[in-house]
Amino acid sequence: MTPDELKRKLDQVTREIAGMRGDILLAGVKDLEGRMKRRIFNEGKNSDDNKIGNYSKSWAEARKNGRPKGSTPKGLQTSYIDLEFTGQLRRSITPAKDGNEAVLYINNDFDYQKSQWAEEQQGRKAGSGEMKIFDATKKEERAVVRYIDDLFQEEIEKAFQKLR
Repeated sequence: MTPDELKRKLDQVTREIAGMRGDILLAGVKDLEGRMKRRIFNEGKNSDDNKIGNYSKSWAEARKNGRPKGSTPKGLQTSYIDLEFTGQLRRSITPAKDGNEAVLYINNDFDYQKSQWAEEQQGRKAGSGEMKIFDATKKEERAVVRYIDDLFQEEIEKAFQKLR
């Protein structure tokens, strides 16, 4: 292979990998989405990886036995706050690709305001300002960075296989 052919192939490899950037980042954001939803809605934890809080005794009883405030299905867990009432907030947290970037956002104003209210309300209950719930934890960030790095490494290896 001549130096010009090698340069041309390396340029092609670089373009291919750069073109996959958005897709790889979107895969990472989807991974983050799953991690955050599990933490918030399944484990009831905030961004510090601590419990969001506990229901009041009357709310827990109503949640367990019926439809408190007309919004919750019967029989939900009551040992800790998990922000899972109708499932609407969980479903509104959405990954999206924007060119070569990817983001995780709450896709409607009502649910965004609900998330902000939850952070303010739970922060007040905990005796602090605002409780961060919908931010990634350091552990989640590290795991997603490793995942994205692995995806890039796989694509680089595939691209270099084409050079042979």
